[in-house]
Amino acid sequence: MIMRIFQVTTHPGKAAAFARFFHDTAIPLMRSTDGIVQVLPGAARPDSPREFSFVMVWRDLDALRAFVGEDHTSAHIAPDEADLVAERRIAHYDLADGQARPSTRPVSGRPALRRAIPRRSGGSVPRSGRGADGSRRSSRAGGTVPAHRRGAFASGGLADPPDLAHPRRQSATGGTPMSRTVYVNGAYLPEEQATVSVFDRGFLFADGVYEVTSVLGGKLIDFDGHAARLARSLGELGMAAPLGRDDLLAIHRELVARNGIEDGLVYLQITRGAADRDFAYPAPDTPATVVLFTQSKPGMADAPAAKAGIRVISIPDQRWGRRDIKTVQLLYPSMGKMMAKAAGADDAWMVEDGHVTEGTSNNAYIVTGGTIVTRHLGTEILHGITRAAVLRFAREAQMAVEERPFTLDEALAADEAFVTSASAFVMPVVGIDGVTLGDGTPGPVARRLREIYLEESRRSAI
Repeated sequence: MIMRIFQVTTHPGKAAAFARFFHDTAIPLMRSTDGIVQVLPGAARPDSPREFSFVMVWRDLDALRAFVGEDHTSAHIAPDEADLVAERRIAHYDLADGQARPSTRPVSGRPALRRAIPRRSGGSVPRSGRGADGSRRSSRAGGTVPAHRRGAFASGGLADPPDLAHPRRQSATGGTPMSRTVYVNGAYLPEEQATVSVFDRGFLFADGVYEVTSVLGGKLIDFDGHAARLARSLGELGMAAPLGRDDLLAIHRELVARNGIEDGLVYLQITRGAADRDFAYPAPDTPATVVLFTQSKPGMADAPAAKAGIRVISIPDQRWGRRDIKTVQLLYPSMGKMMAKAAGADDAWMVEDGHVTEGTSNNAYIVTGGTIVTRHLGTEILHGITRAAVLRFAREAQMAVEERPFTLDEALAADEAFVTSASAFVMPVVGIDGVTLGDGTPGPVARRLREIYLEESRRSAI
């Protein structure tokens, strides 16, 4: 088999749109070509979001030569929204016996992606190696892939490539394959090829922590808050941080770009790693397991529930005592969600010693007499990143805030209520245990705080 790695450069601000085109159109087209074994997203420079790479594998040298010489102009692909500036081949390898070696038989010809994109009416895609203005662009010589471009090969080096022949999952209708790029232990992989060990302690013991960061307009919301809480959670469990803040930011941005996320979420999970099953922790030098993936949620800031409000039920809080640590042990919150669903409600508020702690995946608030009341920080609740931002904005808007326990009876008699979370932002609550709050519509405090939070968060997003 023959493998080539290509680098693509887009116009400023067009990388996300081009990534969507590449995943949705170019990859399926190239994969449908006889002789091509696989096409995979490769690496991108975190500090240069205009650039990303992709990998192509041909069955043999003849298949490569046939592809280079094939006419694709009848494909009618026109990625007008994401013009390509330049493309260059940065590596060429022969694959044999599971090894990837610099090829001694280079094959000339036009770059792969440009073979899959035909001329458009009124113009053409710029020639390889030249910018949109026709100027010559520099090319990297040699057969070694730079470390920052190894992408899916970073974990094992070029001598240990991934299973490039693994088929992609077909869509439910049998049409174009659907897949996300995910991050697992240093590698960017199609989700079908992403795996962790059966001995991973996150799987066996829920011995891990996680974070969820929202994306609006392709930018990350409250990233630094999530990174700080992640560091705290790891410290509380005696786990070393496998990646620093800047590395995590680069990975988040890379996944957002590769998956074309405009509005959505980035999920991050870190576990204590894989070791033979034992309640005692493994050796301190056991490598952590690091997984990140995205979820696309178009229009999440305009969710209909925010206009109508949600209804909750109350359930006993039967979780463990260290709720301030954002661990992956979420069985009881999941049970609470199902209890709410069975009762015809949207969520559940958990109650301990007569006082509301929080929702199944959010912090809880009531508004009474014009004052916002929410549980104070402690081990009883998660230290919400959205909670911190909303309370800061409320105080800046001269709203009265009390951080103290409140009872379920207080909640039932409140003027209004709401919850906050990274994915729901500020979500009004209009009913508790079948009791309608106020006039049954989102209250003015919740509505105003949602407006402020979204406005300020978009302004400070990175």
